[in-house]
Amino acid sequence: MISEFQCPCHGTMRGYVGDQYKTSRVVFYPGAQYESYWKSSHMCAQLTDIIPLFNAIHPNAVAVFLFDQSSNHKAYPEDALLAQNMNLCAIEVKDSDSGQGKFRDSSFYVRKQYDYAEQQKNKKYKKYFIGLRGILQQRSMYRNEAERYSLKRSCNNVATADSRCCAIHIMERQPDFANQKSALEEIVEGSGHKFELYPKYHCECN
Repeated sequence: MISEFQCPCHGTMRGYVGDQYKTSRVVFYPGAQYESYWKSSHMCAQLTDIIPLFNAIHPNAVAVFLFDQSSNHKAYPEDALLAQNMNLCAIEVKDSDSGQGKFRDSSFYVRKQYDYAEQQKNKKYKKYFIGLRGILQQRSMYRNEAERYSLKRSCNNVATADSRCCAIHIMERQPDFANQKSALEEIVEGSGHKFELYPKYHCECN
């Protein structure tokens, strides 16, 4: 398969970025015996690679990167602030862990000593993700102490009018969670360009 970014004036973009020759086209060989399956991480890597090429060909220009409604194009970064991916209670995590327990806000983590050696240099620690309950407590969002322990992680989509039905819905209304962008959108806008999605279910775009 071919994944390619084109611009109206050049079509397939080609040129040098520094001393490296680059093109906006990637040839990918899908299948279990080849390169597996095209995923969001592949698209992110390609986009990160071609933005400097666009900048070199179009100095001082702002690009509008257009994508269809593919799930790969709307996928979130691994460390995205998504309440539905969070535990209610604290869990131990390791720096090598991916997925649950790996979020970008460092205030969501604490280090606890587990080896009480006499000498400071021999102390050992474990890292914990504080969970939704801990984050809500950290942000002083419980109305009372009873709610802190009675609130469930999920209401199974039986939401109340004030969205205080469960920890997930309360957290999803927080600005940093509500404004979480997709991985591609973060890359594009972080590079000073614009990100757009084609209309959903448009017959000529999807």
